[in-house]
Amino acid sequence: MHKFLIVIVVLFLFLPSFAITQFRLKAVGDVMFGSYTPSLEVPEKGGEEYLPIALYLSGVSLVFANLEGSFATSTMKASKCSPASRAAGRCYEFGMPETFAPLLKKLGITVVSLDNNHSEDYGIEGYNFTKRLLDDIGISYAPKKGYSTLQYGSTSVGVVAFGFSTSSYTVSDIETAKSIVSKLAKKFNILIVTFHGGAEGRKALNTPKTTEMFMGENRGNLPLFAKTVIDAGADLVLGHGPHVLRAMELYKDRLIVYSMGNFLTYGHFNLKNENGVTAIFDVTLDANNGAFQNGNIIPVVQIGKGIPTYDSTKSAITLLQRLTKEDFPMTGLSISNDGEIRKQ
Repeated sequence: MHKFLIVIVVLFLFLPSFAITQFRLKAVGDVMFGSYTPSLEVPEKGGEEYLPIALYLSGVSLVFANLEGSFATSTMKASKCSPASRAAGRCYEFGMPETFAPLLKKLGITVVSLDNNHSEDYGIEGYNFTKRLLDDIGISYAPKKGYSTLQYGSTSVGVVAFGFSTSSYTVSDIETAKSIVSKLAKKFNILIVTFHGGAEGRKALNTPKTTEMFMGENRGNLPLFAKTVIDAGADLVLGHGPHVLRAMELYKDRLIVYSMGNFLTYGHFNLKNENGVTAIFDVTLDANNGAFQNGNIIPVVQIGKGIPTYDSTKSAITLLQRLTKEDFPMTGLSISNDGEIRKQ
């Protein structure tokens, strides 16, 4: 009996050494459930078509997505585009019916970025309405010029958003980015930086090491931005904005995903060829210092008007292998044909 008690006491004393040392998350790119504008275009089944992909988003603590647009009511008016540009199809405004908001929960998404060039398509009214709606349904969000705080047991996680609008922490203001991240890094065990930046479309698959200009906007020197925020204390950098996948890079044991592409974008989007190829990024970090441990690419393709579906052809893996080799040949990452991401 005494020996048994001694064993129990010893195990209790050394229990901290058996504590969880890894933090696993999943991340996807742009999510837009369907829109009131330019004309009502939403899934016929109210979004139930999306839910089979939820199986591949499960099993982790945190699931991140970029919410490409705002939620709105039928009486709210879009305010981003001029009537002429809207009618001509040169400008798009995304106002997702508010009834679709619970789909975020059903998919398993736990935190979203609200810093992108469509988050204020319905003005500040739509932006603030979206924040209140997310609060009501229990979805965390990283707002413009702000961050989200999450707690998983003893592991604190921060998610801070950057973009290229005048109301954003901008990807082009390197010194301010360095200052913001260095302060936030002291608050959290793991700090995730998410950014909306870069040019758009199939011509933007490769990641240049120079400043990208698109539609007259400075959308950042993204390799410089990503490495600057990692130097300042970021543990993971997740990019979105180009609407296509881009390369990955390992820098100082920290993973950078330069673009996660379109994940679930119903209507209005060109989803042909690489535009419809996307992925779920399954990433494991050291829970104490945020260093990249390993990961997995779950290949997805959007079918029809934007329904994400597991892709047995593994196009995303092949594409990410090629882009990573082309753009960052010296990175310390290897991507297997099955999508395993490992440190070389």
